[in-house]
Amino acid sequence: MGNKLNKIYEKSMDNYNKGYIEKALEECEKGISLNLKDVRLLNLKGMLLYIKGDLKGAIAVWKINKDYNNDEISKIYIRDAKKDEENIKLYSLAEHDIKELKIDNAIEKLEKCRVSDFNSINVNNALSICYLKKGNYLKAMEFNEASLIINKEGRTALEIRNQINGYLQDPVDEFKNSIKKKALIILLILLGVIAIFIFLNINKKDEGLSNNTENIVANEEIINKEIINEEVNNEEVNNEEKNTQVNKLNSEEEIKKAYEESIGLFDEKKYDESIEKLQSAYNSDVDTYYRKHVLFLLASCYYEKNQINEAIQYYEEYIDKYDETYIEEIYYKLALAYENIDLNKSKEYANYIKNKFSNSIYNNSKISQIIYK
Repeated sequence: MGNKLNKIYEKSMDNYNKGYIEKALEECEKGISLNLKDVRLLNLKGMLLYIKGDLKGAIAVWKINKDYNNDEISKIYIRDAKKDEENIKLYSLAEHDIKELKIDNAIEKLEKCRVSDFNSINVNNALSICYLKKGNYLKAMEFNEASLIINKEGRTALEIRNQINGYLQDPVDEFKNSIKKKALIILLILLGVIAIFIFLNINKKDEGLSNNTENIVANEEIINKEIINEEVNNEEVNNEEKNTQVNKLNSEEEIKKAYEESIGLFDEKKYDESIEKLQSAYNSDVDTYYRKHVLFLLASCYYEKNQINEAIQYYEEYIDKYDETYIEEIYYKLALAYENIDLNKSKEYANYIKNKFSNSIYNNSKISQIIYK
């Protein structure tokens, strides 16, 4: 019996360490059913329930171990677990904050919960959702990974991972093609420069004074062209500054960098600085995967600054162009934004949420209040 229980315990621990928490629990149950005196299996089962967020279940198992086996470790677990009753309340409040889109408040509560291993799967999932809502996909990925390390088969965590991958996934083929095109252009420019350099050097050696004169004329023509081009460019820049007050970005890499930097600024509530970077990406002529993310974050910056008209402009541009990713949140924000400006329009967006996204977190009490005003 002892050898069999050892194998069961080792298998349970192996499953737990590999991230298969449900299989680990099954093995614990199997071993405990054979012998209620196995202290290790009882403590492990209690810990697995504790991590999953079942505080009552964990304490019940540890009490069995304490009463039946007089186990000192179980006594310590029970004593420490009582402190986690406060974390149950905090987590519940954080869930409510997420439903009401009070994301920063939710994060603050969840960070306090994270100090303990109790309910760590759900806490990490909730933090991942929060950072998804904020558009910080790298941070969302960090907490999603923490959840999946504990439970590789967690349905919620896997759904979140799919969402993150959807936000971060670049159109690889197009990206590779664009890189190839850029490399070819650079190569052609370099070859052109080398050819001109060789040509000029040959002419210097083989031709006399008349050729030098021609070179001077040619150089003057080049200079004149450059002056004209510079004047045209200056005029274009002036026009652009009048229209946008920001520079355009000329590559996908520049847009990506501006977007990632603007996320950090947004998280720090530096909305003006974030807007400046986002506007430069928004005004770019480059057709990039990041455009929809830039548009959403730009609207969100204005929303947070309470510049409602600008926020509405960019949110409505988003729903005109896209029907994915942030669409539920955008309809919600538009319903709120219009509430004190145009109630009929606000109700239109609120009803759309109720009918189209009835199971969404955005179909909440605030939407009902708008509809029945």
